[in-house]
Amino acid sequence: MSNAKNITLSDVLSFIASADRETRRVVNREIIALGDDEDRTARDDFKYGDKVKFSPRKRGYPPVITGTIVKRNIKTIEVRPDNGARNWKVSASLLSKV
Repeated sequence: MSNAKNITLSDVLSFIASADRETRRVVNREIIALGDDEDRTARDDFKYGDKVKFSPRKRGYPPVITGTIVKRNIKTIEVRPDNGARNWKVSASLLSKV
């Protein structure tokens, strides 16, 4: 975006608010596609058997859980914790290799 104008978030929101329904649908599809590309890129960094760690957002769990990747889904990666507890479905963007 080296030749992009200085567009603020307020400008973008104003444009979306004043756009017709079809334009809003196109913008929405593009935003979703960008997110899907990011998810795919993050997911491709991991393979079956990789040792990973993540921080669950649920109360009552350890601050960091380590485990092994057992399945790759479209939007999540399934991790079997080292402690043998139930598997977790985690977004690839929340995982890091051990």
